This record gives sequence, structure tokens and C-alpha cells, in this order.
Amino acid sequence: MNGDGFDVYYQTITNKQYEILKQVDDYVTDLIPEATKKIAYGMPSFYLKGYSLHFGAFKGHWSLFPGDEITESFKDELSAYQLSKGTIKIKYQQEIPFALTKKIVEYRIKQIK
Repeated sequence: MNGDGFDVYYQTITNKQYEILKQVDDYVTDLIPEATKKIAYGMPSFYLKGYSLHFGAFKGHWSLFPGDEITESFKDELSAYQLSKGTIKIKYQQEIPFALTKKIVEYRIKQIK
């Protein structure tokens, strides 16, 4: 078990949810390995110099929580997903948007540097 609490969170979700969220976890870890990983707001979260990215499993979807500014800045590219205040809702049957996740993370990192 690692010290970030993600493993404990993963024990509370279904296998299908785990398969998706673990891929997101690994991908974001590869993108920003220097980020601190911890559970915040009851879900896995990455923190880097004041920036946070949360993600979590829900009944009919999983979500990324990059913040209001990101969902507004990328709203055209996010048209395939349901958006709400700072949240991107992705149905389990949809492909994981790896390229878009990378763009979002890179956009935010440029802002904090």
C-alpha cells in the first residue's frame, strides 16, 4: 500500500471503476511525477504548486475536477462530456480522454510556472 491513500479509495469502488481510475492515476502520475498525491474531498487528488486535479468514481460516470477556469477555457473541446462548475463528467462507456487530460494538465502547469 502506498502512503497517498489512493489504495484505500480504490477499495471502495467497483472493479470497472478501478480499471478506469487507475489508468487516469498512472497517466497523470507520468505527466506530473513531482505532484503530491493525496485524498482530498474524499477522492484521489494531485497537487502541484497550488494547482489541484481531483478525480473520482460515481454511479453512472467518473469525473475530473480541474476547476472552473479549465472547463471554461476548454469548453469547445469538452463538448462530448457533461460539464458542471469545474467538473468534467465522463460516462464509463466513453474512452478515457488521455490527450485532452494532457492538454489540461500542461495548460495549468504553464500558468503556475
